[in-house]
Amino acid sequence: MAESRSTLTEFAPHVPTSFPIRAVSALRSAIWVTFIQDNPLTWWWQQGRRNYRADMEGPLYVYGAPNREIEPGKAVLTTIDELKASSPFLLQISVRSPKGDPLPNVEIDLWHATSNGIYSYYSYDRRGRFTTDANGNAEVLTVRPGDYGAGGVMRTGHFHLMLHDAERKYDNLTSQLYVCKGNDPSLVHDFLDYLRAQRPQNVLHAWSVPDSNGGEQFYDFQELPANDVATQERIKWWNDKLAEKAADAGLQVVAGGHTEFTLNVKPGVFGF
Repeated sequence: MAESRSTLTEFAPHVPTSFPIRAVSALRSAIWVTFIQDNPLTWWWQQGRRNYRADMEGPLYVYGAPNREIEPGKAVLTTIDELKASSPFLLQISVRSPKGDPLPNVEIDLWHATSNGIYSYYSYDRRGRFTTDANGNAEVLTVRPGDYGAGGVMRTGHFHLMLHDAERKYDNLTSQLYVCKGNDPSLVHDFLDYLRAQRPQNVLHAWSVPDSNGGEQFYDFQELPANDVATQERIKWWNDKLAEKAADAGLQVVAGGHTEFTLNVKPGVFGF
């Protein structure tokens, strides 16, 4: 039976998490992730050295996130109500081989906090899976993740990602994308820097569309260049979809960003 997907009518419906799922996820995080996978004494040797973009997973992953695609390579991770409250943000992801070839059908499991820095744990809000298209690209409509924490345990707003190659020829990759005001990497305040080397390469290069934000640059991101025709076309595509879904809201993409990941060949595959 084919797996169900989100539809344009539903966009990203609210889906609760069951108690067994929460319990198993919490147990995995408390034992496997904390003491083995993200253990700062071994993380670099187990994962960090395998990919320049690797990062720690963190404690808030939840099993079983739904497929959020509305069509191949395009997904929505949050509800219309949240898009109205926090403004639409378009995350664009490209996945490539070490030779630069596009990798289609790579599954991406993505989760993040609200723009106020709050994670859902009792639901799959802002959590979902989707795959890259035939050109190795994916687009995710969601909201900007906010900073959270206090004192020495602050975290800059970020997206969490797990990337899995469908053919299992490439290493899985766990990473994070940091969203800094004005794209200033010096504004990354992350207590994970005490546990692993800083990851400036994971700062997302974001842009804004002032015309969709009352003439203001969203979060001090630089204005998207007018000659970036490809991104302008993608924004128009999503704005048209938003108009179909919420004609009375005047919703438009106000910001976004693009990143490219390279998946490394697994040892022993293709002679590597």
